[in-house]
Amino acid sequence: MKPKKAPMSLNVGKRNSKPVNDDAVEKFGNQAETETQKKPDKIIAAFNKRRNQQKKKLTAGADKVKRDSFTMPEDDYALIGKLIGKLMKSGVLMNKGEILRAGLKALNSMPIKDLKDICDQVEKIKTGRPKE
Repeated sequence: MKPKKAPMSLNVGKRNSKPVNDDAVEKFGNQAETETQKKPDKIIAAFNKRRNQQKKKLTAGADKVKRDSFTMPEDDYALIGKLIGKLMKSGVLMNKGEILRAGLKALNSMPIKDLKDICDQVEKIKTGRPKE
């Protein structure tokens, strides 16, 4: 059983009814500005350092991107959709291009015998744009 919480107090203290002079307001404002002005420089420097590290990681292994198009049977195209669905259920989000690149990496890591077996299963199709 949970312990009971103490009731909250709604008593509010009296406001300070003394007038504040303009010098005190200005002094407080100037002090606040200088304190907050110091922090952004440190924050910006830390942010820039992290951003530069991330850029180095991204550009270290990244080659130039090449755009290409190809023809594939509808069944194979549907397989990409099924793979995307399976991955989404497991919490991994990938697009079509990433799926194809992952497939290339998997094919590249296969022994040559298995690779030949997979290649024999791929249907040969006429290249070029299909007539609609």
